[in-house]
Amino acid sequence: MSETQPTGTCQLCRQTRPLFEWTDIPEPWADAVDYQLCVRCWGRADSADANGNPLDMAYLCREAKRQMDALNAMSKTAQRA
Repeated sequence: MSETQPTGTCQLCRQTRPLFEWTDIPEPWADAVDYQLCVRCWGRADSADANGNPLDMAYLCREAKRQMDALNAMSKTAQRA
């Protein structure tokens, strides 16, 4: 019996794909933060972490959301015209 991953929106690339949990601890004294990433973004984050250059996940996810919101707003404006 195979188990399938839940599908949703990746917090980094904003694509709808199967999601995997990525746990980030931004500072040694900070609480862990969990992100839901697709396998491609999870691999990028893991590779960067393994090379000693961890990604600033909070910033990247915030920027991805901001860009997606801007695209959605432009799309709605174009539909009204």
